[in-house]
Amino acid sequence: MINFHPGYGTILYCCFDHQEEPEMIKTRPVIVVSRKNGNVKLCTVIPLSGTEPVPIEPWHHALNLEKLPRQLQKNSNGWWAKCDCVASV
Repeated sequence: MINFHPGYGTILYCCFDHQEEPEMIKTRPVIVVSRKNGNVKLCTVIPLSGTEPVPIEPWHHALNLEKLPRQLQKNSNGWWAKCDCVASV
């Protein structure tokens, strides 16, 4: 749990273990795609995957490693935004 409202473009780790298979059920990095809206304590995130999707669909986007935090740059497979799995958290 965090005690601040993350800004647009912030990368966080989000725990998705409250779901059931075949949905994602693990902790993974996400990117915040919403802006703060008054006192609303929700934000919209897109999960990131360190595994290239097969097949690659129009809603999968490869991220530029140079623009990611160093911790994520270590993944030699790259990172993919899974835009079909948008979540409000």
